[in-house]
Amino acid sequence: LAQQRVVFVATVQSALDDEVYLSIDRGEVDQYPEYRCVEFEEPIAGMEQPPFAEVATPYGLHGASEPTVPTVKQKIHEGIASDHKVIAPAMLLKTLDGNVGKVVRVVVDRKDNEIRYLVIRRGLVLSEYLVVPITVVDSISDEEIMISGTDETLANLSQYKS
Repeated sequence: LAQQRVVFVATVQSALDDEVYLSIDRGEVDQYPEYRCVEFEEPIAGMEQPPFAEVATPYGLHGASEPTVPTVKQKIHEGIASDHKVIAPAMLLKTLDGNVGKVVRVVVDRKDNEIRYLVIRRGLVLSEYLVVPITVVDSISDEEIMISGTDETLANLSQYKS
């Protein structure tokens, strides 16, 4: 497909590491909304007026050539309902202790089409793959997934073997 589409999990017939087979034909796929992630920066609320910036040099304070406006990065996932969250490949997974790993797979229950587990890769050289139950996920933002517990909690998780 030249375009990314948002389809229902129920339309997935089977999936491999790098391929997904759907139970619908090409014409039906074109009827689903196109997916696009749009990233942009906008001024922080209340900070639309740029503060006057001064730069300290050995010769004293000098005004900056252009005022600086503090901004925040935003993402819009077009084709996804605004009340839904996107879990993307390589998304960071964190505990209270910090970064844990990156998402490599999402495991869905075919009976009710609900996400049951996340498979994460932990480590760079000697990587291990852990199965994280979705029930331990506290929050999902555009950049990361926070789970309850600490690194010690992860020691009790099952390893994923493909």
